[in-house]
Amino acid sequence: MSRPETGANASSWVAASRRDEALLRAPNTRPAEALSQGSGRGQRTCAGGGRRGSFGLQQPEGTGIGEPPLSFKLKNDCVGAVIGRGGSNIKEIQSSTYTKIQIIRGYPEAEVRILGTKAMQSKAKTAIDDLVKKQEEYNTEPKFDVAAVQLSDGKDTIKDVSGEQKLIDWDKFRENILKWNEKKWADLPPVKKNFYIESEKTSSMSQEQVDNWRKENYNIICDDLKDGEKRPLPNPTCNFEDAFHCYPEVMRNLQKAGFQKPTPIQSQAWPIILQGIDLIGVAQTGTGKTLSYLMPGFIHIDSQPVARNGPGMLVLTPTRELALQVDAECSEHSYRGLKSVCIYGGGDRDGQIKDLLKGVDIIIATPGRLHDLQMNNFVYLKSITYLVLDEADKMLDMGFEPQIMKILLDVRPDRQTVMTSATWPYAVRRLAQSYLKEPMIVYIGTLDLVAVSTVTQNIIVTTEDEKRSHIQAFIESMSPKDKVIIFVSRKAV
Repeated sequence: MSRPETGANASSWVAASRRDEALLRAPNTRPAEALSQGSGRGQRTCAGGGRRGSFGLQQPEGTGIGEPPLSFKLKNDCVGAVIGRGGSNIKEIQSSTYTKIQIIRGYPEAEVRILGTKAMQSKAKTAIDDLVKKQEEYNTEPKFDVAAVQLSDGKDTIKDVSGEQKLIDWDKFRENILKWNEKKWADLPPVKKNFYIESEKTSSMSQEQVDNWRKENYNIICDDLKDGEKRPLPNPTCNFEDAFHCYPEVMRNLQKAGFQKPTPIQSQAWPIILQGIDLIGVAQTGTGKTLSYLMPGFIHIDSQPVARNGPGMLVLTPTRELALQVDAECSEHSYRGLKSVCIYGGGDRDGQIKDLLKGVDIIIATPGRLHDLQMNNFVYLKSITYLVLDEADKMLDMGFEPQIMKILLDVRPDRQTVMTSATWPYAVRRLAQSYLKEPMIVYIGTLDLVAVSTVTQNIIVTTEDEKRSHIQAFIESMSPKDKVIIFVSRKAV
């Protein structure tokens, strides 16, 4: 059908559109709303250009309006081949056959609907069948067998064999990987991890006193995740002097900040980390997790027996706001002139590179930007001996696991690692098993995800137009010393 322009032709077009609307609303078809939004497990995919027809859907030129749609089933693994990259295949079919094609995803098969004249419907279906046939041939096409992998003299040799298949010598393969790893880390200096000297007051605590203290301080629970024989759990350091009596400069920084005593997570985490043991700390936000790993980290990198050739401490955080917060804590509690740099996406990349080239002791970074600089050889990570994965659950939720895996390939395996998290889901446990060695775990209250009991949460259900007035009223009700953080969807807001 050619496109009508004006007068009687335009009237014919309107009438045809109405017939099309009646057709789409017939009992055997879905309503327009269901086609555009999906229903149940089904979800419509529609590609193609042309003018807009009824319901605002794209209407290709010359479709046979009034003809019933041609419907048939399509395997889900063939949908991508029919649509093509960026919708290229389905657009080409629609433009060459003057049809409109709708693909409604479902389980176990998708449904295809073709709108147009019967001749063009048949032509479009033939084109789709050809694409499906090519995809099925590709799926069943025999692939090359990797017959053998030999690593010798640092060179990889891979042989493709179409005839007799040979077995891979996996023992030789693993042996060469171990040799390569040993060679990669052979020239690194030794790492010292244990810097803890228990105070008399801490060592004199009875087990009953320790249990009572942990119960009174938000029911702190400790456990040793080492396989086999368990190690004794260290007693908590109830005062700053108990943890840092051998480090007067750390004591002065804490006293200068006005802190009265350690938070519960700090009291139990410090004696574990200072002994050089990997730690998993699970506690709610705002419980002092940042200082629980920063203070021992300062002592760790400053007390190494051999001078470092690069940064010694790396803190990975999920967001730039948290990275800047940790950097501010580093600056406020600076220890013996240790220099830190904050690396995050959206910041001045050239400026961050210049700061790294000047030489730093501590890197605080988001995984995305650090991976970028790592891939371009702007940052040296082999000297890292103290690693922190801060808010690990949030980093995994944001999809940073591939970047974390790549970053840690360049961090020496005998490092000390600290992981903090507000929750303890399966993904975080799997990450801990992969990158921590025989850790201890300290958690407050429960490992289940629950609301923070010490925070009152008021929820106001409102409209977009009323949000600003609610915020204005809230700010006006604040006292002069109150502080507030307002989260918005975009920086422009």
